[in-house]
Amino acid sequence: MSALNDFLDEERALIVSIPVRVGYWMSHIDDVQGTARDDQKEQLALERALKLIVSKTADARFINDVAEYALVNKADWAGWQDNAGTVLADLPKGLRLIKDRLTAKDLKDYQSAVYRVAGVVAQAAAEDGGIDDYSKEAMGGGFIAKMLDRLSVKTDMSVPANISATEKAALQKLLACLKG
Repeated sequence: MSALNDFLDEERALIVSIPVRVGYWMSHIDDVQGTARDDQKEQLALERALKLIVSKTADARFINDVAEYALVNKADWAGWQDNAGTVLADLPKGLRLIKDRLTAKDLKDYQSAVYRVAGVVAQAAAEDGGIDDYSKEAMGGGFIAKMLDRLSVKTDMSVPANISATEKAALQKLLACLKG
């Protein structure tokens, strides 16, 4: 039985929405004006980060259930995106729920996954002058560009050089919130 079943519907919705909302929050931290390609690429990164969590964790793990539930409920993402600005205020409540009902490992996995999602989204669009820096091109987003974006979304934390100073500060703020 899924550990998500240990929570009321409202609590489960909060816990599952937080990684997605953090991804959208990070996406809005440093938007490139004149193009939607950065947002599209960050959306792809958010989805791929959740899929990576599912693929790298055992089915019995709590964080696997959270990521799977988020992906299955993608129809809710638009509403979650609308509430992305309040995610840091809601994060302590979600962490407290997990801490009170699940294991310390489940809490650590959740914290790590939330931070990873934010990091992957921060790296996705290269707002700080990386190879994919859209601030200089402001393209309308043709078919070829969209296909290249799908192929090039980073899903790891190995090359953070393209993260802007604003995104680095946001990641530090998120980390502080995750640590309590």
